[in-house]
Amino acid sequence: MSRSRLAPLLLALVLGTVYLATLLPGVGHEADTGEMQFCGYVLGVPHPTGYPTYVLLNHLFTRALPLGSVAWRANLLSAVFAVAAALLLYRLVLSLGARPAAALSAALTFGVTPTFWLHAVVAEVYSLHVLFVAATALAFLRWRRTGADRDLFVAGAVLALSFTHHLTTVTLLPAVAFLVLTTAPRTLLDPRKLAALVVFAALAALPYAYLVWRSRDPQTPYLAAETSDLSSLLAHVSGAQFRVDMAPFTAEQLLRVRLPLLLSRWWREFHALLLLVPLGLVRMKDRPAHAFLGLVFAGSFLFALNYRVRDVEVFLLPCHLVTAVYIGLGLDLVLDRLSRPVGWAVAAVLPLALGLSQVGEVQRAKGEDAAVRVRRLVETRGPALLLTSYHDFQFVNYMMLVEGRTGVFAIPDGSLATVRRYLVEGRPLPIPELHKVVPPGLPVYGTRANPRRRLIEAGYTIEDLGDGVYRVGAPPSAAR
Repeated sequence: MSRSRLAPLLLALVLGTVYLATLLPGVGHEADTGEMQFCGYVLGVPHPTGYPTYVLLNHLFTRALPLGSVAWRANLLSAVFAVAAALLLYRLVLSLGARPAAALSAALTFGVTPTFWLHAVVAEVYSLHVLFVAATALAFLRWRRTGADRDLFVAGAVLALSFTHHLTTVTLLPAVAFLVLTTAPRTLLDPRKLAALVVFAALAALPYAYLVWRSRDPQTPYLAAETSDLSSLLAHVSGAQFRVDMAPFTAEQLLRVRLPLLLSRWWREFHALLLLVPLGLVRMKDRPAHAFLGLVFAGSFLFALNYRVRDVEVFLLPCHLVTAVYIGLGLDLVLDRLSRPVGWAVAAVLPLALGLSQVGEVQRAKGEDAAVRVRRLVETRGPALLLTSYHDFQFVNYMMLVEGRTGVFAIPDGSLATVRRYLVEGRPLPIPELHKVVPPGLPVYGTRANPRRRLIEAGYTIEDLGDGVYRVGAPPSAAR
């Protein structure tokens, strides 16, 4: 087998083995993961921004694969996307002039950075997002080299389709606009090319019709939000509820808090391998490609810098992808001075060392036991109402919608008004996401510490059952 075919095969084999060995075995991690572990399978509508392309691919994959649980299949799909993204990264570094050893090392290194690795082993949308970013970069740089209309149309179609998955693709537009204007500016004036790109964009946008279809179907088992008309669809897919967290910082906060935070996260991903980045900048002589990749990096970095969100590191993944490109190019410059056997050994050691240093963090972060308590509660307590966190709410939804558990309901709400309505007034409680109503009279259990304190202060009886679970009873003096 030729070396050009052996390297990507080795890449897929190594990363595939790593991801399988560390794959989340079932339900767990966080709330969004729990949601994605069942939402595609039942053709539901997830939280904003909807991710219709991911949901449809998730549905096909989890329905077609006859192995493991549905949650395991959804987790595995992330690994498939992650391996594909690493393969495209390998091709990207190779296309920029690096030798196979350097490109392979860069792709393996990126594959074992902690944020990407974590999202390759749990059911999340980010490995597919990185796949789209890598595919877009590779396609547009290929078009720049060939100038072929076919390559332009492929690049435009990939970019358009990526918008139906994750709207932070918008951060790629400055890079794409720069490349088009510096490569073939007349492209924007060619009616035939513009018409073709518009058609591709329209076809690529069709997955958004999925959200409307499922919102209008009364049999849809799960709706995080209804998108039955144009106004609600635009609000859902644009993440209207998150706008308050866009650009909320002062200039001083950006410089003194946000910038150091993001740089520290960047260092945590690559550690000393960042020292290869300056060498990579020197190694690549293609200035337009330099600028293109720099704008890809800058777009995501500026978005993350100005977005107030807990898991900001996931929005830096395109930055990590670009960083890996330059690590590969920098390593290629180093390998110029080494013999081939020594060079391959160095190329193998770098990702191996990084992976070994990160595996413990990934294993802890994937939250393998996150759903254990709620599963034990569901399986042992019979029909009940659970006052849970949003995480546990989604884990219960998985058990209900996929495993067929009946009689156990969860609401991510421990407010006194809700508890009073159910326990004191004996009124049913709606669960809007499931189009279900909790019938009155079920025993009530809680899993959150904060509602527990407020319930005690309000006079409700609390019976501790261990494992962080407690049963809630109406106040003795409550009139029914």
